[in-house]
Parts: sequence; structure tokens; C-alpha cells
Amino acid sequence: MTNIFLKMWLGAMLSLLSSLLPLWTLQTKGVPPRQTYLAVAKIIPAPVASMPTLTKQHFKPVPPQPMVIPPFYVCSFSGKAILDGQSYANAKLHIRITSPVGQEERDIQTTADGTYQLSIPINASLNDPIDWEIKWETPDFKTVARSGRQIALVDQPLMTVQASLEL
Repeated sequence: MTNIFLKMWLGAMLSLLSSLLPLWTLQTKGVPPRQTYLAVAKIIPAPVASMPTLTKQHFKPVPPQPMVIPPFYVCSFSGKAILDGQSYANAKLHIRITSPVGQEERDIQTTADGTYQLSIPINASLNDPIDWEIKWETPDFKTVARSGRQIALVDQPLMTVQASLEL
């Protein structure tokens, strides 16, 4: 094993000495180092067969593409929160709308007479189902929920949902 390392070390030393030895000999004899020349070439493009000059006649006009804006619909919610037969003021409602393209959620608080009204825009494609859900949790942790589904139609961008929550 030591024989292999010795051979490797000896080979490395000889390689190092052989690369440095010519430099020492040139410096001691006073011989100037050999000059090397760099060849520089200038590239001149070869003449190309004449190409036709393109004018406006060669290009066909591209008709402008209409900008595609995803259609959106507006869901308008209104109703009243009623607890034990009385209008419930400051009830906190959670409204969620879901379509295959997106989802919107909002929290709203009823007015002093217990009514609420909210409009929410949502992206949807033609004939997509738009599901909606209204939840209300009373102070004694009872939950009231209403839900439904509407279909997005071309001539009806506004969907009205009238839902009273009664407990």
C-alpha cells in the first residue's frame, strides 16, 4: 500500500518539476521567452442573393381579437332575522356564494329593525350553477341556515334572493 502512495507522490513531484524546469533554464541562460502571435481575422459577410423588400402588401392584417372578460353576475340578498317572533337587531349573518369559476364570502350585520341587504358580484359562465348559503348563529348558539341554487343565464345578470331567517 505504501508502495502505491510512494509512486503517486514521486509521479506528482516529477510532473511538477518537469513543468517548472524549462522556466528556470530559460531565466538562467538569459534567453528571452518565445514570442507567440495571435491571429486576428475579420469576418466579412458573403454577398447574399438579393432578397425582396417586404412592404405592407406582403403582410395580411390581423383582425383585432375581442377582449374576453369573464362574465359576472350580481346576487342581491335581502331579508329579515326573526327570533321568537321579534325582529332581531345586529344579528351577524354569513353569506357564501359558490360557482364553478369562483367563490365569494361576506359577513353582514342586520339593521335595528332586523333587516339586511347585500349585493355580491361573482364570476360565472353561462348556464353555470350558482349556489348560495346564508347562516346565522344566535347568541345561544342555535344555527339557522338557508341555501339555494340559481343558474347563470344570459339575460339575467342580477339574481335576487329574498330569504328571511326565523328561529
